[in-house]
Amino acid sequence: AHALLTSHQEVDRILQLSRDLCELESVKSHVHKKGVTFKDDGELFFNFISSFDFGPQISIGLREGLSEDQKYQIATLICQGWIYSSESTDEWKVWTEDSGIRPRSLVELALVYWLRKLPGAPLEVELSRFSQLLHTTCDLKAVDDSEDDREISSWWADIRGILMGSSRPFQALTAALACRSVEIRQQNRRDMLSNYEMKGAIPEGWKNLSNETCQFTLLIGNLEDVALLNAITNQPIFLENSHKKFYALPYQKIDVSMGYVISRGKGSISEIVAKWLSSSGIDPEALIEEESLNFCEKKSMVEDPSSSSGEDSQRMEQNLGDDGNKGDRNVLDVDPILKEIFQKISLLRQHFPYSLTGTVLLANLAWEFVVHWSKNVTDLEALKAALDVLRKIPSKGMRHGVCCLLWNIHVKKRMETVAKLMNKLGKLPKERLCVQEIGLSDCQLTVFLQHCVSLLDIFLDSEIVDEENDVAMRFEELWEGTSSAPQPFTVLALTQPPAGFDLVMLHFQLANVLHMVARFNLKSVKLMVNLFDSASNQYFFQDISDKTVLAWYRDDKRDGMRMEFLCKVITASIEAIHQKEEAGDACDAEAVAWMAKCQTMAALWKIDKDKLRIHQVYQLYVNGLDRQADEISMAINNTESLAVSLLPVAGRRMMIYLSQTPSLLEQVSRISPSLTHYLEQLNIQCVIMSTSSHDATIELIQKLARYLPETHKDYHIAQLMLDATFIYEEHL
Repeated sequence: AHALLTSHQEVDRILQLSRDLCELESVKSHVHKKGVTFKDDGELFFNFISSFDFGPQISIGLREGLSEDQKYQIATLICQGWIYSSESTDEWKVWTEDSGIRPRSLVELALVYWLRKLPGAPLEVELSRFSQLLHTTCDLKAVDDSEDDREISSWWADIRGILMGSSRPFQALTAALACRSVEIRQQNRRDMLSNYEMKGAIPEGWKNLSNETCQFTLLIGNLEDVALLNAITNQPIFLENSHKKFYALPYQKIDVSMGYVISRGKGSISEIVAKWLSSSGIDPEALIEEESLNFCEKKSMVEDPSSSSGEDSQRMEQNLGDDGNKGDRNVLDVDPILKEIFQKISLLRQHFPYSLTGTVLLANLAWEFVVHWSKNVTDLEALKAALDVLRKIPSKGMRHGVCCLLWNIHVKKRMETVAKLMNKLGKLPKERLCVQEIGLSDCQLTVFLQHCVSLLDIFLDSEIVDEENDVAMRFEELWEGTSSAPQPFTVLALTQPPAGFDLVMLHFQLANVLHMVARFNLKSVKLMVNLFDSASNQYFFQDISDKTVLAWYRDDKRDGMRMEFLCKVITASIEAIHQKEEAGDACDAEAVAWMAKCQTMAALWKIDKDKLRIHQVYQLYVNGLDRQADEISMAINNTESLAVSLLPVAGRRMMIYLSQTPSLLEQVSRISPSLTHYLEQLNIQCVIMSTSSHDATIELIQKLARYLPETHKDYHIAQLMLDATFIYEEHL
């Protein structure tokens, strides 16, 4: 502490940080790759001499244009021997004076060496020797260009620039401590010459500190934060495959420096951490939960400061067990790697509380997946991951802004190309044409349209009712006094003009139609013209922020086409159930989901949803899915129309049974001639599946008899069918 002219607390904090970083990163991750090698002593001497500019001046300086590797080689030759020796500072001073090398060049070489060297001794020993080297070198000649210590001299500004540009911020941090101690000693000496009494310690009161000292103190604090950030994000996350619940991008290492963080602007911290997390496979929802738990823990500590850390930990674990996510918490207990990751995130949030809030972090994480997808458009899993993250962003305003950017920059133009192509062809294009026009195969195009529906659904859910923003953007003091840096992504998202609800809704409807056509390979001629009115057509793919209000009006012809289209979708989705059964994957959940989509579209288009349900129930009975049909029929209001549509289905089932029975003539003779005539006249174009049980058919006929009123013209046919159910008795 005395050598660095600082407090014991600061030294202890730096040493603790050094130990923490050693746990986070191995020495192997910093193996120096030499770009210049010297084969023998002759070449070594030649390269050493040729690196200096002797010129007409008395002192010798470094030649311009030297690479960092060349500087490091020279610095190693000059500095390494003395730092790891027991020679005194007087010997170093004599040597440097005799060499004729400018103090400025010697200090630069010392910094280059310190910032790139590998550890060779305990930090306390190395830093003490390095500080002595700097003190002695700077004593050779005044290194500041300003007599007024309140102004920033170009000399120290250049040194801080070197430290800020180092990709090893912890080494830059320790170098900054040494440089600050040098500056303080020089300031003390100048003050003594000015008749100010100084006693070799840091003056009390900030008003007595030089501007240089203040600048170095700020830099030291910032480098502490950046050193931790660099150490954590430079280690890829190796999560067990069994615990990877999310899509992961390839890991990309970023050498984080103070200069990198400053130059990339106020959004750089969140971007760096988001890029690191994008390679982890961690469920993004866990990031929000972790933030909430940390908040609850801090709040409990404020309310009960006397509680011990063990009690806090126990209380937090109790909270984890009661939040309905016990499965995820058990994973944290089982997987130490996952637990360690969340500890790192929590540690980073302590240093960067504003840049790493859940909203900011998820917004940047979503955009990382978007950027990856934009460079690899066939990797639709990346787009899906972006949408999954986007849906979980807590702030509605941030969600809305990211939706605007994603739509305007990446999705709108591609979806417009798809819409125009499918409108022209009336169906899903063949694979070759899809690849040629859109860059996706026909199967990939279907998935892309599904993601378009998801995006627009999120868009609608995040509608901004008023102009008030639900996010107050704040940033760390790291960037104070900087300018001309890129705007943070989150600020860009929040400053997007609010989208017009009617236009988002219009494109949501179109995306659903396109997805339905593509998913079931339907034919729909001029779908944008026939399924949408002329007023809507002129607003397709226009500026989404336009506050246009689209008026609705009834058009029987258009409504009929819409009803026909949705019925086609329902039919195709139910037929797909049997395709899944044949593939060994019997599941009707997808058909239910498609019916829900059709019901949503019917509500938006203001067409009769009851008719859609009747058609769905009809198709379910046609395909022998009686149980599902029974469940849905309970939601139908117009049971008479339902019975009329199902009467031919029951009749065809009865005909199929009679045609397969050995005693056909006997059975026919026992039923009414009127019923026989009705059955013979049935003409149903679709195929009636014969997989239903006899009990199910009897139950269907009984339902028809209940639903048809006595005044209906087919009532007596239903009663005759009910009377004829005795033909099934021998097989019950």
